[in-house]
Amino acid sequence: MITMKQADLRLHIFRLWVLFWIISTIVLILGPWARPDKAINTGQIMPALLSISGIWIPPLTCFATFWFPREEQNASRNIVVTKDRVYAGLTFTVTYMLFVLIVIVWAIYVVDYLPQSDELPVGASFQERLGDSVKMALLVSPLALAPIGWLTGSHVKEREIEQ
Repeated sequence: MITMKQADLRLHIFRLWVLFWIISTIVLILGPWARPDKAINTGQIMPALLSISGIWIPPLTCFATFWFPREEQNASRNIVVTKDRVYAGLTFTVTYMLFVLIVIVWAIYVVDYLPQSDELPVGASFQERLGDSVKMALLVSPLALAPIGWLTGSHVKEREIEQ
């Protein structure tokens, strides 16, 4: 992988976050129809979508706020990010995205849920398991957001492109 402009790397990372938000949403929406045991019903989808969107919306909002104003875009077009940082940024991001996707898929497709009853053990419902998955994703999110610090700070310049 070669070096790239900071603006381009930011856009790649932003697109990855949006892509995985869409993928996780589709995975969740298909849950009631894909599970043969019908342990998840369509009435559970909207609260679950709100829950998993909490993983994606805050970082995307921050990225859009700090990375995409015109002045910041112009400045980031003049900064070249080294191949080590490009690799690190994309590796951290994709690793986190795959981890989140795995914990969401686990809660939706792998876990056996007990039939709904008043005597359901604590933590055994779909909403609770998905909530635990979201908590886990949020707990490890600083690892995914680690490269964001040096991609957000316009004062941190790798090299200025000579004009």
